[in-house]
Amino acid sequence: MSTTDTTTTETEALILAGDGYQLTIAPEAFALRERALTKAANITEVTSHDESYIAGHRIKEMAALRNLVERSRKAVKEPVLEVGRRIDQAAKDFLADLNAEEGRIKQLIEGHAYRLAEERRIADEAERRAAAEARAARESAEAAQQAAQATGRIADVVAAQQAEQSRLEALAARCAAAEETHAAKQPDEVRWKWDFEVSDIRKLASIAPDLVRMEPAVIEIRRKITEAVEKHDDPALIAEIFAVVGITVFRKPEVRTR
Repeated sequence: MSTTDTTTTETEALILAGDGYQLTIAPEAFALRERALTKAANITEVTSHDESYIAGHRIKEMAALRNLVERSRKAVKEPVLEVGRRIDQAAKDFLADLNAEEGRIKQLIEGHAYRLAEERRIADEAERRAAAEARAARESAEAAQQAAQATGRIADVVAAQQAEQSRLEALAARCAAAEETHAAKQPDEVRWKWDFEVSDIRKLASIAPDLVRMEPAVIEIRRKITEAVEKHDDPALIAEIFAVVGITVFRKPEVRTR
């Protein structure tokens, strides 16, 4: 094992330590389960009130055993859950300062990245203005040349050409300086990545439904059905009301045990 592997193992052993639990099920519990299953296997059909009573009694027997197991499960599991809560809290307390510093430094990096983006936007805007001014200067010089040529004043043509050349050189110098300033401020450690925000979820769903996940609000739908049942004592009407919105409602049998 290398020195690095040894150090890693020692660090893990230092931070994480604990013991597990051994689970056992009493033999009496297996006997109760087998007895209940044997009695239940004898129920093959229900064709009379007596058979329905016996079947219901078998369900109650199995439900009683199930409830007993559930109570014992919770009792056995609670110490483990408490240990889990203590582990989570210990890890949270241990990492609190690290997480805070990590978040603080990330905010500094993000702030720097946003400032760079703003500087890039300003530089781009300056370049656009410079290009517009160059275009305007060129058009003005062309107009002056045309006017001078029309009047035959050669000196005016030469002066207009010189003025245009000076303006273009000044604009080129400004653009070059802006580009050099922006390039000098680009650090190697800042990386840009694409992200997104959905501005219109309905538009996205209508154009690209594969990019939207739709799920029914089950709890809300059941609440609406309960309200409709309380208001209308007519199964056909209730079914018609929900069919309008694409929901098929129906009644199904439910066996309740104590």
